[in-house]
Amino acid sequence: MVIQMKKIRAVLAWFMVLTLLWSVLPASALAAEGDISPDWLRSYYKNVADTYRNDDLPTVDRQGQVYTVDSQGYIYCITPERTLKWKADLGQAGAYYALGGVGPVIDGQGICYMASGDGRVYAINSAGQVLWTAAMEGQETVAPGTSPALSAAGDTLYVVSDRSLYALNTADGSRAWMASISRGLNTPVVSPKDGVIYVAGTSALNAVKPDGTRLWVKVLNDLPDIEGRGDYPIYVGKTNERNSPEKRMAVDEEGSVYFISLNNTKSALGKVLTQNRLWAFSSEGAVKWYRDIDTVVSSPAYYQGTVYYRTARNEVYALGSARGDLKWSYQAPETMPVATHVDFRSAPAIGPDGTLYVPVYDKIYAFADEGGSARLKWKSQPAQGDIYLSAVAGPGPQGELYALVGGGSFLARFTDPEFTPVPWRLETEAPQCLLFPGGSYQIPVYLLDTYDRRLSLSSLSWTSSDPAVVGAEEGLLKAKGAGEATVTVRHQDNDPENNRLQAEIQVRVVPAESGFSLSLTPAQPVVLTGQSLPLQAQILSSEGEVVQGESIEWKSSSPLAAIDSQGLVTAGQQEGTVLINARVAAHPQLQATLNLEVKAYQVTPVDRSGIERAIALTAGYVNANSRRGEALSDWDVFGLNACGPEWLSAADRDGYLSQLTVKVNESGVGSQLTDYARVSLGVLSAGGDPYDFVGENLLQKIMDYPSLSQGINAGIWALIALDGAGAIVPSQAKNNREALIQHILDHRVQEGWSYSGGLPEVDMTGMALYALAPYRDMPAVKAAGEEAIGWLSENQLSDGKFGSWGSVNCESAAQAIMGITAWGIDPQGPAFTKSKGNAVTALLSYQMASGVFKHVDTIDAYMATPQAVEALAAIADFMDNGRSDIYYKITAVPPAPEEITSLEITPAGAEIPVGRTIQLKATNQAGQTVGQDEAGASLVTWSVLGDSGLVGITEEGLLTGLQPGTVDILGQLKSNPNIKAQAQVNVVGRRIEYTSPTAPEEPLIGVSGKELATQVSNLSGKTLSVLVHIVLYQKDQAEDAAAGSQVKSIVRQSYLEKTLAPGEVYSLSGGFVWPGDDKEYEGKVMIWSGWEGKPLCEPIIISR
Repeated sequence: MVIQMKKIRAVLAWFMVLTLLWSVLPASALAAEGDISPDWLRSYYKNVADTYRNDDLPTVDRQGQVYTVDSQGYIYCITPERTLKWKADLGQAGAYYALGGVGPVIDGQGICYMASGDGRVYAINSAGQVLWTAAMEGQETVAPGTSPALSAAGDTLYVVSDRSLYALNTADGSRAWMASISRGLNTPVVSPKDGVIYVAGTSALNAVKPDGTRLWVKVLNDLPDIEGRGDYPIYVGKTNERNSPEKRMAVDEEGSVYFISLNNTKSALGKVLTQNRLWAFSSEGAVKWYRDIDTVVSSPAYYQGTVYYRTARNEVYALGSARGDLKWSYQAPETMPVATHVDFRSAPAIGPDGTLYVPVYDKIYAFADEGGSARLKWKSQPAQGDIYLSAVAGPGPQGELYALVGGGSFLARFTDPEFTPVPWRLETEAPQCLLFPGGSYQIPVYLLDTYDRRLSLSSLSWTSSDPAVVGAEEGLLKAKGAGEATVTVRHQDNDPENNRLQAEIQVRVVPAESGFSLSLTPAQPVVLTGQSLPLQAQILSSEGEVVQGESIEWKSSSPLAAIDSQGLVTAGQQEGTVLINARVAAHPQLQATLNLEVKAYQVTPVDRSGIERAIALTAGYVNANSRRGEALSDWDVFGLNACGPEWLSAADRDGYLSQLTVKVNESGVGSQLTDYARVSLGVLSAGGDPYDFVGENLLQKIMDYPSLSQGINAGIWALIALDGAGAIVPSQAKNNREALIQHILDHRVQEGWSYSGGLPEVDMTGMALYALAPYRDMPAVKAAGEEAIGWLSENQLSDGKFGSWGSVNCESAAQAIMGITAWGIDPQGPAFTKSKGNAVTALLSYQMASGVFKHVDTIDAYMATPQAVEALAAIADFMDNGRSDIYYKITAVPPAPEEITSLEITPAGAEIPVGRTIQLKATNQAGQTVGQDEAGASLVTWSVLGDSGLVGITEEGLLTGLQPGTVDILGQLKSNPNIKAQAQVNVVGRRIEYTSPTAPEEPLIGVSGKELATQVSNLSGKTLSVLVHIVLYQKDQAEDAAAGSQVKSIVRQSYLEKTLAPGEVYSLSGGFVWPGDDKEYEGKVMIWSGWEGKPLCEPIIISR
């Protein structure tokens, strides 16, 4: 239910003024008269009017946490205490009615699954880390406003685009199958009866088997004997209006499905419609019943034989699911303006006990269904004045209910005061049990509620089919005589139709005669001094069955280790061998012994040769990737250069600088201060000049950068980059060394540093330490550094590892090592050697046989591996010099020159368009560039073999394409022409032409509210598979920057993979619109030959 647009604008303006007030004011201060008050109210957006998403449908997990999305493409996880646990960028910023999914599903392990408008499906763990992503086919993206669905077993995820249904394996995101359905799909639902997936198209309902084959399709227009059947397309699909008509379906235990359609004859799709129909289809695809509804209506909900929905007239209806007969209705007294369908997407929420939670304008109504009538249990006070609620989600395990206020501008939490857990299932770990006469065994039985929480067992009853064999009282089995019996445990509310709250245990009681033995595990136990180790004893039959219910007596032969009655061994401080004996108390003939070894843990430091081997292994891995065509990153180049000149060839240095030049020319250095710092370090390491790289003075940019608001890492890396270059920094520079040092010191958090405040983090503390290390003689720096080093030691784990951001990982170990070695602290010394390892052994435990490093459990070539290379270089530097200086006064030192015995031309097999110029280089047998002599003359003679009209080449090897064709280039060593190399060059004609737009006034681009798009045609004469990169930049005038200075930041970007047929014209769209404000923007469209990044045309740039 919504307010009219005029009122919306006034309310949103009021929201923005009072956002800060609402974020700190307790909800109780807002309460008026009513039953229950909101527990809290929060907004986590910077600008309410710009970022909330009208069609959001929150999800509540088993811990009571709520998941919600915004129009900037983020998903948020909010705890019941109101705090932000994590957020993740799904890359789906844009208008809600045109782009992106909502309402993730959460599995039993707390993994969140979400489909995005960027064409990918995300799996995110409970810490907010992305476990995997899976791409949809071609340019397909999630159907706007839809959610995924899980199979009953949780092993398959179902996701819809606007034309396809996908089945993904939840373990790794791999595709099980894909089914083409029809345009405009809604959120799928899964039948609990047989796992069939229901999904609706614009005018048809589809039933798909779990293997992806179609079971049946029912087109509403083709249904016989249904009045007005052709007038009722289903609420699905993208519209051109600011309206998202997708609605959810419901399914019952027998596989019947319930859904809403609208009367298309009344108005255009997406308008406010007052004629709608609720359908019920059986699992066989037959129409069970339908009901016409003459007002805006919500999605339906189902619970135990009843279908519920609400209307824009503040009515709540309950219908019998079998025939659609009216069981009861309730008319709420609230008044409201006209509603639209987007505010009625959500179905009523239903609690585990059947409580119905319905948003009625600005309140939540809670009903108990009493068969023929409804009892109002309570209603809430308004969450925020006279502002409507668009959806209610929950309840959580403590009765938490979450409501979207004002279409999603705020999130409010309520708590159901009458919420009680509902027993859901009964489980036992021992469905079969073997006992000796006289034995007693407490059977492990668990009564679980709908949130998988264990409940009290006081409501359970126990019976034995033969009390002469075994008795059962409150779960304690007492074996009396030989024989067999069935013990039944049952909850008082068990339903005999499903027996979900009943379990049976098959019990056998046998004499303790021959054929039984006592088995001890582990068979050859080793325990470290001062540590404990549990031993286990099992009585086994000759068939391997385990006898329960007997007590074991344990005994140790030596004071070197003690053992308690439960078999827990605790070792003393001396090494030795201990004899452990165990026997069955009631049957002492059953006994066993074993030898336990007590050993002291030995942490063996890694020597210099071990570090060199580790460097060689990982440097070899990185270089092998480079030789396969994968470009070296800034951090790869820095790390390899720091490890030693032998690990970064001159060809790799030149190749990196060439690729970086292309990148900077096309898209700039970046929009953040840390981008300039990172690129500066890479350029230095490759032998480039950061004072003048592609016309940019990277270091001056750092000195003059207008703000350090990016975070503490901005100041840290600015200082590192300036010191890496040995830069002379004027005292009047905005970011001079003194200012940066003070900035870092001012942002300490307790004993260390943190990116986001709060508690110190290992990673950021390590970075701050190596940034400050050159200034350790300053008293304030010395005190802060020593305290931080002590904190790192105290927070190191017993195996020598470190953790940050909720996980123990490789990068944290690497950053800690670089931090302490920069201060001359031994990472294998006493302070950083714990009982089971030191910082270096911890780092190397992440290295795989191939040389790549793992992040935690999975390999990570892009973050963990580069940081590990840097840490290895720091360790080697410390071992050689007593301190690591890898970040200070960086120089690129190539290997010593060798006698030239062979030449190779790079790039080999080059392909260039007509009019483009590239640099050809010759390298010697060691991969070094053969450049110029002391007089500046080239050491290589270049010439064209064949048609010289196709290309032109200079003495320096600059090659220009003149006409299409293939030609060979010859390079000869001037001092010995017999040493030569030959390479083929293919000159191609113009392949891509853009026909529009060339200015922002043209209709496809640059116009407020229009999509950022362009038209291109393929002139190559053959089919091209291309990658299109579309970027929207904002040119922000920095407040404290010099006049005319601008910072260009990325607002939105998208990647499209597209196949272009020859001679055809294609429209390429980024899926987002040109903003309507008066700020300066620039659009850029770049077309490449796939992910290897060869440009097929000049960037298309449009400014406004």
